[in-house]
Amino acid sequence: EISTRDWSSDVCSSDLPNAAILDATLTTRLPKGLSIGTGMDALTHAIEAVVSKTHNPIASAHGLQSIRLISDYLPRVAENGEDIEARQQMQVAAVLAGWAISAMNGMAHSIAHTVGSLCHIHHGTACGIALPHAMRFNRDFALNELVSVAQALGVEVAGMTPEAAADAAADAVAELLIRIGHPTRYSELGVTDEMFEQIIMGTMTDGANYGNPRPVSDPAAIGEFVKACF
Repeated sequence: EISTRDWSSDVCSSDLPNAAILDATLTTRLPKGLSIGTGMDALTHAIEAVVSKTHNPIASAHGLQSIRLISDYLPRVAENGEDIEARQQMQVAAVLAGWAISAMNGMAHSIAHTVGSLCHIHHGTACGIALPHAMRFNRDFALNELVSVAQALGVEVAGMTPEAAADAAADAVAELLIRIGHPTRYSELGVTDEMFEQIIMGTMTDGANYGNPRPVSDPAAIGEFVKACF
């Protein structure tokens, strides 16, 4: 059933669904690469919602629970695509992340939109590559939120400074990429140095930056971020 309410004065579109049916049996034959990429898209939704400059308690609660579920169950899906329990929990995680995204996206989505349009790279895969680098870029502007993300990812933060815990959160995401067999650089997917300037410009001007905790306005800083993703 699709909502018929007029959302013209709201941020939501008129095709906002009233319900989602989570049937894990429909996903068991999804190719491994797409399973991993869509899982990382959900993780990017969740983490960017938690650190967003427009975050709120409800979105953060949804986002943090999504992060916990993805940390536990995405490796299981990557290992065995017919693991029904893991598939079901990933569907729940994706819905939670979808609710969390009411707090807005950030720069990992901005660069993913850009390389997706330029190079036809799967959106979730493009998000996943950028995510740990975006977390490091934003660290000092979302320190407490990234400590919470670290805890949701299973990092033992006791005895760490907030800065070290935030760095550990980004490291945990980078390690997750390797563990599940996800690409870690855009160059692995055919993105070339000739596209570098276009990617910087596209990343800086994308609308997803509205929620990014750190201003995405310095070409030199964005250049370093893009370079890290290459």
